[in-house]
Amino acid sequence: MTFEISDFLEKKEITPDLADFITESYLKELLNNGKSGQKIEDDRFTQVASRTNSRFGSSLTPNEVLSMEFHPSGKLLAYSRMDGSLTIWEVPDSGDFNSSSSRKIITNNVVGKEKLVTDLSWNGIERSQIATATNSNELIIWSLDDAKSDESEVHRIKTLHVGSPRTKINKCYYSPRGKWLLAATKSENLYLLSPENDFSIESTIKLKEYISNNDSIYSFTWNNSDDYFFVGCKDGKILGFTVEEAGGKETNVSYLFSLEGHRGSVTTLKMDQYGRYLISGSSDGTCVLWDLNTFISKHTITDINSLILSIDVDHLSKIMAISTADDTLLFYNTSDGTFIDKIEIEDLKADIWFKFHPNKTWFIKSSKDDILLNHTNSATDEMKFWRKTYESALSSIKNKGGKGNDATSRDSSRASDSRNRRNDDRGRRPPERSNPAANKIRKNFTGGRSQKRFGGRYDNMDRDRSSAPSRPSMPSRFNR
Repeated sequence: MTFEISDFLEKKEITPDLADFITESYLKELLNNGKSGQKIEDDRFTQVASRTNSRFGSSLTPNEVLSMEFHPSGKLLAYSRMDGSLTIWEVPDSGDFNSSSSRKIITNNVVGKEKLVTDLSWNGIERSQIATATNSNELIIWSLDDAKSDESEVHRIKTLHVGSPRTKINKCYYSPRGKWLLAATKSENLYLLSPENDFSIESTIKLKEYISNNDSIYSFTWNNSDDYFFVGCKDGKILGFTVEEAGGKETNVSYLFSLEGHRGSVTTLKMDQYGRYLISGSSDGTCVLWDLNTFISKHTITDINSLILSIDVDHLSKIMAISTADDTLLFYNTSDGTFIDKIEIEDLKADIWFKFHPNKTWFIKSSKDDILLNHTNSATDEMKFWRKTYESALSSIKNKGGKGNDATSRDSSRASDSRNRRNDDRGRRPPERSNPAANKIRKNFTGGRSQKRFGGRYDNMDRDRSSAPSRPSMPSRFNR
């Protein structure tokens, strides 16, 4: 359905179609207003800029991002690179990484010269606690110095040695409420640690009991209440596990089910912000939204035609961003799985990285020369975009209502002025002009009502698709 701005000013409530229109309008404005984005001025940016301005510039050594995550509060962003560095930003409310109110901490060779940070994860209930995996048996817990100084550092507060010296932990995931920390190897074991109990290992899950000898693990995610986690496998299956505290200090991890909806490897898993859907992406180019009440596929997107690298969802769970191996970002509406827009990134030598800000519908993406770009808008999300658009249109109607645009209105205006002068002569105040269109809108639509109904009608989903494209080869991200 097609809408004009004037159409939804007359609406008494936000319908699903209108909510979708607002979502798509906001995203398109965000993409159009910031096609280039703001370059985040970290060490990589400085290196590229100096090489570009040099008369004797040589080719740049690639320095791709290996892992990236916002703190759930949106106040911190951390990412690691191939050169062994770990960068942490304190993000101001404006979202401007290059402003005086932001703070950047870069630690080179943070885990040693021969090691890389292959994954990182923030503890959501701690202000600045972060865990890193290094493709070894070391799992390191860090804390950010609170001092407002450029010399501030991240401090290693605990080094955990998991399993045997031959164990290789390449992924780590704090649960959303910080109750658990999951450490994962590629195909051997999962280790469940308790941050509340000095990071003791509460359970070891032997993956060979649930996957074949040739299978391996590609992706993980927690549900929003810390009691389930999901594992994406090379053979296309998704395994579900539950975590239960069975009284005292005993913790039980139990296998629940297997979901089958992909013919290729499950390369990424994402939970929507309200815990309604588990979203999976695959090397076969399909994306499935699983209803967590029934564990049945709600929507299947099959028109991507490329290996899916990652999936992210905005904080209102309206926009789903899919990054693919052919250097394309695709945006879909989670309410019905319809396509909204796309970005094709040119001259990209590494896999795309993309992250929504946790509390805003802004985002960060990778670009040419491994520089990160920050995309923002004057409205922080769809709700505020609606408010801004509504007030702008209402103001426009008021202005039009106060002007005579033809001969009739001019004649009417002259007659009214003459009457007003006579009224003034008689000591009476002239009647005020009114704007019937503006009064009608004001009567039928209030800001408080729009917010409540906009949020309440924001999750209508009812669509399915079929058939999947052929399976492409895996990128380097999944072969480390």
